[in-house]
Amino acid sequence: MALTDTYIIGQWTVEPVLNQLSKLDDNTEIQKVILVPKVMALLQCLVEHDGQPVHQDELMERVWPNRVVSDSSVYQAIAQLRKALEDTGTKKEYIERVSGKGYRLVVPVSQVIQKIKPHREQSTTSSVSSSPKNNIRLILTGLSILFLVIIATLIFRLEKTSYLTSQPVEHKVSVDKLTSISLLTLDSEAVTEKQLLAFNDVILSQLTHIENMKVVALNGSNESPNTDAILKGKIHQQGNDVRVFLQLENSQDREVIWAKLFEGDTFDLFALQDQIVDSLLLLFNRSQSSILFAEQSIDKHSFNQYLLARHFWEKRNVSALEEARNIYEELDDQGKLFPLAAVGLCNTYHFLYIYSDWAMANVLEKCKPLLDNALLKQPNLGQALAAQAFLLSRSSQHEQSESLFKKAIQLAPNYAFSYLWYGNYLTNLGRVDEALKLTTRAYNLAPMSPIANRSLANSYLNLHNMPEAAYYYRRSLNLEPNYTNRAAEELEFLPITVARASAFNAWLVTHDGAMTKQPSFKLKQAQVALALGNTPKANNILQAIDPQKINTAFLWYVQASYHVTLGNLKSASQLFKKRLEISPNSLKLALPYIYSLYELGEYQQAFNELLISVPALEDSDIVITQQNQYLLAFYLQLLRHKNQSFDELSQNLEQWFINEKQKNQTNESIAQIEWLLFLNDKHQAQERLTTMMNNGWLPDTNVDPFIEIKMKRLFIEAGLGEQKFAQRLANNRQQALRE
Repeated sequence: MALTDTYIIGQWTVEPVLNQLSKLDDNTEIQKVILVPKVMALLQCLVEHDGQPVHQDELMERVWPNRVVSDSSVYQAIAQLRKALEDTGTKKEYIERVSGKGYRLVVPVSQVIQKIKPHREQSTTSSVSSSPKNNIRLILTGLSILFLVIIATLIFRLEKTSYLTSQPVEHKVSVDKLTSISLLTLDSEAVTEKQLLAFNDVILSQLTHIENMKVVALNGSNESPNTDAILKGKIHQQGNDVRVFLQLENSQDREVIWAKLFEGDTFDLFALQDQIVDSLLLLFNRSQSSILFAEQSIDKHSFNQYLLARHFWEKRNVSALEEARNIYEELDDQGKLFPLAAVGLCNTYHFLYIYSDWAMANVLEKCKPLLDNALLKQPNLGQALAAQAFLLSRSSQHEQSESLFKKAIQLAPNYAFSYLWYGNYLTNLGRVDEALKLTTRAYNLAPMSPIANRSLANSYLNLHNMPEAAYYYRRSLNLEPNYTNRAAEELEFLPITVARASAFNAWLVTHDGAMTKQPSFKLKQAQVALALGNTPKANNILQAIDPQKINTAFLWYVQASYHVTLGNLKSASQLFKKRLEISPNSLKLALPYIYSLYELGEYQQAFNELLISVPALEDSDIVITQQNQYLLAFYLQLLRHKNQSFDELSQNLEQWFINEKQKNQTNESIAQIEWLLFLNDKHQAQERLTTMMNNGWLPDTNVDPFIEIKMKRLFIEAGLGEQKFAQRLANNRQQALRE
């Protein structure tokens, strides 16, 4: 018998998959008890040994793996199991202690082979004989297989009309005092209906409107929640009958603090989700800021179609998104597109913009009437307000869009897209510090969303925090390795290498529409051309770009990088200075200009400009961090050119790099090699340079417009020579073009 099979011991039916015991009482009513997972695991272990004693050491190893527990833990679990089985008399009817050998199950185990589903119109009394009490006892002792099947049928029917009351569990956490929970994707391995696979999303959508509670969406139990408790569970389907088992665990020790079973059928999933939400609101002693589903405007079929569309939308690929679009639009044609479904259709259009060749203008045109109608029916629907705010932000209606974003967050405080879209909007306005707070909030609510990770990466990128930007972008790729625009977008966060340059050129062949939709990708194309040494191609790309459709600062940056590659340092410096004038207080814009002055040999002016941008560099007690370590190293180089004292700072930086190396937090980079040569460690510098070239290094002007000049200088200063540099670079470029 498989451990997940339903079976009978004594008077009890055991359903391990639901952590549930059930039996008929003297009035032929179903009595149910929920076991905490550890107690069910204990029962399973006893069942496995088929009446033989199980030593408490083995029980501890099975029930509490990889944990050190005392004998009292076993005693308490046995006591809980006996209480659940009503085996509390002097003479034990179910679980017996064998002196020196442990515990054993003293009743036989019978497997329920099949549950026969009764006809819906058949009355429950017709399945029971004239003497139900005596027949049931005969069945449960295993004397008649025929009657065993009949009672299983009765149990199955009666279970459909009753609801489980959780067994009281002693716990340290007061449920109504919880301020944050994580919702794990429900286990649905046995589910065949695609609508049920989206049930988790519906519960999450409902919880976005819960007041004074942070709700975080997680995908699996392996993720570490940063919340007070974890809501998890399973969906079980048998034919048209559905059970959703939920349990709430304390995040600290994973002890179950609440559990409940909900039952319904696939014909009316709306009623089932309604039961679940009502129970959760009652459990947490909270209300919703607004009603998510207006019951009078949703029929059962429409709700099920909505679930099916959500299932396809979540897949985030073009064919699935088109499936979702067709379902939603069919509901719209039938006049059955209720407000949240209208938001779902609008979000589907938005995803088609992200993952296919849809234009944003098309999204805006189609979404506006949908959202206007949705908000006419439900003015306080937070998801609809957030989507409308997004539309207004893309139409440059700044004041109105910001007001709507704030209202959406107030009404749906756990809806991650509100924070994400609001953050992206503020980024476009240059309010990057505020944007980071919002995209961080979106990430905290949906840490397993690749879109939330990409948005957070972009926020750090705009703050010139490249380590954090690269970290979150790598996370997004782990979550969505086949992301449509990966080959182009990752060049913002990760250095151009042989492999990435080759992948980008291959991506260009099949994504011409993306280049038109996002003109910034053309600047990426120019940067890849520069990395591969094809300056004529880079120039042609830059000449063909319409400056009205591109970020001016980025365009000037790539144009300046082109001049650096040609050796026109003065022209490059002028463009960098012109770019800095857009935002004089931006360190991100100032550094390329300062570096250009350094490369031109204008050390004093470079020194002055650096101190204007970062006056803290002169502080004697400045703290060295991941963000400023290389800036301090550059500051040291300028001090050396000025023949100023720098011994103390040099020693502090040297110790910093030693510590970082011991923590294995350093990778090969030009800045690190410059530091090694500053310390006259040519041997290590040569090793690092060789490793970088072997790993497919190419001059990425997005990282540093002077990167090729610097790399050639490092080869010379390390003793490898200019010829070696030219040869290795040519080999890498040829390899990228071949792949």
